[in-house]
Amino acid sequence: MKASKVIIGMLALVIVLVWALSIPSTALAGKEKVALLGPEVSACDGSASGKATISENKGKVKVKVKMKKGPPNSSYTVYWTCTTMAGGCHDQACGFVEIGTLTTNEDGNGKFKKTLSGNPFPGSYVHLDVLGNGIYTARYGSVFMPGPDQAAADLTVNEGDPTE
Repeated sequence: MKASKVIIGMLALVIVLVWALSIPSTALAGKEKVALLGPEVSACDGSASGKATISENKGKVKVKVKMKKGPPNSSYTVYWTCTTMAGGCHDQACGFVEIGTLTTNEDGNGKFKKTLSGNPFPGSYVHLDVLGNGIYTARYGSVFMPGPDQAAADLTVNEGDPTE
């Protein structure tokens, strides 16, 4: 009797572990910080010019972008761009929404923060495009969990990539 209970317990543990390992880590993003690359020479390259973070908490998605030593006194439009693959670039884009503006000071440093009510493209990978005096990109390997369909509520959804 004891041996059968131990075997059943071990089988249950194995099943739970196999299930947990089968969930793609990209589905469990939570928070991801990546380099902001640019200005681009070709698609999604350039030197590290800052950092960009996307985090989730209670269905809300927070976006933070920090640009360091970019062009001084410049304004950039920040776009949430869905991609068809982890770390996708402009040629893998499946749509985009404008989420705000980043402005640099006289030293070329700027910060952007925005809280979204959810992922504008639920179930899709993402990269951020920061466009103005050059193209800057932050590419993510995560799928950020869906929330309310904010794109339909207060963001204009566009096809393709904002660099086109």
